[in-house]
Amino acid sequence: MNDFFQSKQVLALKKKITPSERERRKVEEICTEAMEKLNKNISRLGIEATPSLQGSVAKDTWLPGETVNLDIFVAFSERYGVEEIKKLGLKIGKLYEYEIAYAEHPYVKNFYKGSTIDVVPCYTATRMITSVDRTPLHTAYIKSHLAFEQRAEVRLLKKFMKAQHVYGAEQKVGGFSGYLCELLILHYKTMKDTLVAASHWRRGERIDIEGMSQKKFSEPLTVIDPTDPERNVAAAVTPGRLAGFIHAGRLFSENPSIRFFSKRKITFTPNPGSRLFMVEFECDLIDDILFPQLRKTERYISNALMKAGFSVYRSAVFRSGIFFELDVFSLPAFEKRQGPQIFDAENCARFAEKHRGVTTEDLTLVSEVRRKHREAHTFIASLVKKKEGFGKDLKRGRCRLHKIRKAPATEMF
Repeated sequence: MNDFFQSKQVLALKKKITPSERERRKVEEICTEAMEKLNKNISRLGIEATPSLQGSVAKDTWLPGETVNLDIFVAFSERYGVEEIKKLGLKIGKLYEYEIAYAEHPYVKNFYKGSTIDVVPCYTATRMITSVDRTPLHTAYIKSHLAFEQRAEVRLLKKFMKAQHVYGAEQKVGGFSGYLCELLILHYKTMKDTLVAASHWRRGERIDIEGMSQKKFSEPLTVIDPTDPERNVAAAVTPGRLAGFIHAGRLFSENPSIRFFSKRKITFTPNPGSRLFMVEFECDLIDDILFPQLRKTERYISNALMKAGFSVYRSAVFRSGIFFELDVFSLPAFEKRQGPQIFDAENCARFAEKHRGVTTEDLTLVSEVRRKHREAHTFIASLVKKKEGFGKDLKRGRCRLHKIRKAPATEMF
């Protein structure tokens, strides 16, 4: 694998994913302009607050060639209350075209010249008051510990993870954050060594760079935050994304190829003989609110289908709803209902009173019960009508069920 990482292909890829001077100047100009507007808003309102650039741009681990995300954190002193900095953050953060997004508290996401500019209120890092207060600490830690040549390794790892659909800690992805990638490179030194190590991770794998935490975590992967020993940086990584990264790393280690760095679309083509259903919602929610509710609804419908006797081969969420592929979608008119053992006279009497056509099967009473729903389509339609177990905001919006031949081209998670 060493030869692969010294190949012309990888050297060309490293050059491609390293920001050029032109790209750096463009980002710097956007950042300077945004800072000037932000400082004017702070001055106009007479607020005591200090904005600073954070995130991957500040740490020089960002990937060019895509929408650049600038994270500007506005640090308030503790004399301002939490509710107060929430309100002030929204007042001063509206710089361009924007939308309100949410972390622990709301912040402004601006859109300008192909970039997003997040303006996030926080407290001066003397002690942790809100969860976002640690971000400036993260930036300072990485800048002081990550070697210059390791920035390229972080970029390679991010590129690999993006291609494998496991990058991004936001709710719709549930993958690896940029900070987590940086910590992995700090710990393992290179991307190659990170993949080799990940190929041998076991459940409960624990990484503690500073060796400062005694706290136990329940997640399958634990990476202790060097700035906060009580926090697991990998807590947001779902089991599916973790498995996807480990599997891709093993395949890459066995047969290194540049193709592992090229993102491929996730397709949802049904198998011959299966049926595909789409539950589509009409709602206007931000991703961090929408996707947890979609996944809750996905689990509820899947469990209900399986309990009713249908078989869910797979399912997936997308921006507007949920796909379900069923390999058992039509059932007989009657189902066998199993009762108590013959020796339990009292419960046998109750079962016989409640059911018709009771017979014995080995030492157990059984009866045939007419199904309420024989077809998956009508059963899902009944769930959609009631909306029990759905996400709270999805209950309020319009919902439609479609029986389709193939999933439309869309990004799925």
